[in-house]
Amino acid sequence: MNDERDAEDVVQCWECGDAIPMPSEAYWFSEESAICLACATRRGGAYDPADERWVREPDTAALLDGQRAFG
Repeated sequence: MNDERDAEDVVQCWECGDAIPMPSEAYWFSEESAICLACATRRGGAYDPADERWVREPDTAALLDGQRAFG
């Protein structure tokens, strides 16, 4: 993961395929893979925008097998 991302950077949600403009509330589950806020919330995650942190991490166990959910 590149900690010096520009605001113009966009990553693709590993689960739904939507574009995630950076910086954002994306949940990073590996150095190069993220899921969008909506997918992370559906997986049980909770994000606190005031503190800009995840207060409850989403369940990403199934994502770690390396298979994207979209085609």
